[in-house]
Amino acid sequence: METMSKTVSFKVPASVKGEMEKLEGEIDWPEELRRFVIERIERVRREKALDEVLKDLRRLGPAKVPPGFSRKSVREDRDSY
Repeated sequence: METMSKTVSFKVPASVKGEMEKLEGEIDWPEELRRFVIERIERVRREKALDEVLKDLRRLGPAKVPPGFSRKSVREDRDSY
């Protein structure tokens, strides 16, 4: 974890805040929220990276495989055992 920390605050409905206070001894809210934010950021980063890869694959189009390549590859695999 980073050594420098920043404070982040946000508003929730009063009813949610009341429920959080009731569960204060059971749930470590700062840790819970910190973990959620970090996981959510990572998930969005992965989704963006996947979108970029898919965009590149669409741009490249289908792979060009020479005729007979699959048959030859399977035969080579079988013969190697």
